[in-house]
Amino acid sequence: MIYPLVTNLDQIHQLVSKRHDDFAIMKYLLLRHEDLDDAELDGIVQALTNRVAAAIDCTQCANCCRTLDVYLTPADVKTLAAGTDRTYEYFANVTLANKDDL
Repeated sequence: MIYPLVTNLDQIHQLVSKRHDDFAIMKYLLLRHEDLDDAELDGIVQALTNRVAAAIDCTQCANCCRTLDVYLTPADVKTLAAGTDRTYEYFANVTLANKDDL
């Protein structure tokens, strides 16, 4: 079943609460599937991520950036600085988790 894309954080929390048992079952099944190696699991997750990411326009809500830790690479910081009036150093100081990456 394909669900409509929801970007309202309150609605997302409600939906997650309603589907808690589904997520617990999925976790149990993944833990029991011992012949599924890390690469196969990563492939499944990546395929799902690609489908979801293709449906999202980050300029519409940007809730991920408000509620999740978003990790940027030095290349991401360069792109961000180039598209704004801020310097690379500004974004590097406030966004890079590991300042040694500079």
